[in-house]
Amino acid sequence: MRHFAIPTLLPLLALGCAGSTATVEGTVAGQSFGDINTVMFGGPFIIIVDADLDCIDVAWVTRHYEQGEAVTDFDFQMLQFAYSDPNVSEGIFNMTGEASVTGKFVFQKDGALAEFRGREGTLQVDNIEADDNAVGLFDLGFDEGSFSGEFTAEWCRNLKDN
Repeated sequence: MRHFAIPTLLPLLALGCAGSTATVEGTVAGQSFGDINTVMFGGPFIIIVDADLDCIDVAWVTRHYEQGEAVTDFDFQMLQFAYSDPNVSEGIFNMTGEASVTGKFVFQKDGALAEFRGREGTLQVDNIEADDNAVGLFDLGFDEGSFSGEFTAEWCRNLKDN
């Protein structure tokens, strides 16, 4: 697993008002991210998605998906972090075992959804400005590969615990 140093965060903290951004490195089940077009947080979720979505378009995000069943009418790749608490919070969270934060890689192609659960790693959320943005890093291992990166997520009121 890759460990991040504080200097990595300085450019992200400077982005405060620059909108949402993310980098995702690695592959899971042979899938890697191309362009990232949506990075949001709200309720218990942080999502990083390759599809270009508005806040109103993410009501389908949930803690539980059914393998093979489409949740949207478009293809997408999404890295999703879900807190057991009702809201995203600052801190360093270990995602091994019975963790307070879980990570998933969810993708849908040709109307079929696949979900992969993170088994180990960390999520570090360094700064949250309510109704504005959240900034952090992640390093997440799956049975099928790994993803690591950093994000500045914009707040979305439509991300709720379903």
